[in-house]
Order: sequence, then C-alpha cells, then structure tokens
Amino acid sequence: MLGLRRDLAARFSFLLSVPAILGAVVLKSRDFDFDAGHDLLPLGVGFVAAAVTGWGALLLLLKLVRSGDFSRFSFYLAPLAVAAIAYGLFGPGGIL
Repeated sequence: MLGLRRDLAARFSFLLSVPAILGAVVLKSRDFDFDAGHDLLPLGVGFVAAAVTGWGALLLLLKLVRSGDFSRFSFYLAPLAVAAIAYGLFGPGGIL
C-alpha cells in the first residue's frame, strides 16, 4: 500500500521476528538444566534440521511473494477451514 516492493516487505517482516525469537531462546534457555548430562547431539541435529527446513520454507515463501500468485494456498485452506470448523463444533469441548 505504501509503494514498497512485496519481497522487501516480506523480508522486513521476517527480520522483525528475529528479536522475538532470540528473546524466546533466552527465556527458554534459563529453564534448561545444563548440568543434567543431556546428550546434546540430538538437540544439535534438531536445530540444524529446523534451520535448514525453515530457511527453505522462507525461500519458497519469498519466491511465492515475488510472483504474487497466492492461489496455491486456496487448495488446502478450504479443506483446512472445514476441518477446523467441524472440530470446533463436534470435537472435544465443541459447541455441539
């Protein structure tokens, strides 16, 4: 709306999330017991796997933002919306 390119706006919004993520890491790391003898290899592998898949997802999303074609989202959003509404109505603690 302000004339900023879509890909730059998307990059800026991702950069805005960095302080919140780092703050969450700091707060959660206070609860981690480093003296308990945890095996850090699974944590490291999980961190690397999350970083690689997150990076790939962001690259894919930026490519999608540059193209401006968001119709691909509609194919899964309609069934997801129906499932969410049905769960809210009939699931545990549902209205009906």
